[in-house]
Amino acid sequence: MSEAVAPKARADRLATPRHHPDLNRETPDREIRIGSVAIGAFLLALLGWGALARLDSGVTAAGEVVVYGNHQAVQHRDGGAVAELDVRDGDTVQAGQVLLRLQASELTANARAVQNQVIEQQALQSRLQAEIDRSSFINPPADFATLDDAEDRATAGKALALQQVEFTRRREALTTEREVLDRQVAQANEQISGYGQELDANRRQHTLVGQELDGLHDLFKEGLVPATRVRQLQQNEAEIDGTAASYAADRARTQQEIGEKRIRSEELVADRDADDAKDLRTV
Repeated sequence: MSEAVAPKARADRLATPRHHPDLNRETPDREIRIGSVAIGAFLLALLGWGALARLDSGVTAAGEVVVYGNHQAVQHRDGGAVAELDVRDGDTVQAGQVLLRLQASELTANARAVQNQVIEQQALQSRLQAEIDRSSFINPPADFATLDDAEDRATAGKALALQQVEFTRRREALTTEREVLDRQVAQANEQISGYGQELDANRRQHTLVGQELDGLHDLFKEGLVPATRVRQLQQNEAEIDGTAASYAADRARTQQEIGEKRIRSEELVADRDADDAKDLRTV
């Protein structure tokens, strides 16, 4: 019996694991595998989302696509429609070589428009100078005499005629305004003359009343003239003095108005000259 039991007891001891610290510790390889699987799953999910997800908006920006290499971009200064292209992409060109030709009709129209503007500005300059110089007519610009093209000459004649019309209109308007002021000054001078005549008559009347009062003074003392008569003459004398003062004030005020109107007349000319000089500097 003892021999049969002994093997079983030893077998039980062999089957029972001993508590060794290395057996309960987790190995690092297992953690690495778990991390790798998690990262791979995340990347796969991200790629799938990027392929299937719909973007609701995007960013738009201006840019220029250029060829990398020994290339030089060329551009015409004024632009226009290309009528003939003499080179192809990748060709080697020399300095001064014609690369393309633009349609002449558009360039001719642009040149004509510029030339017309130059002619009109020259005519305007002549008109402004004539106004500043107080001239009665516009002297044509010297460049107009050298125009060879018939269309340029026609444009110059039309521009000069328009400026002459404007010159005449502005001159007549200024003359009319100054004539109105001159008539007002003349009327004011007539008023001053009338005030002077009134003052002369007033002085004569004052002299007569004074003489009459002097003659009645002795009679009043003797009781031959009532006091009411003397007071009436004294009142008349005071009224004459008041009227004279009013005439003198009116004459002074009218003289001041004349001075203001004459200044305004000169300001009209000065203002136009200032405007002409300003415009002349910008032409």
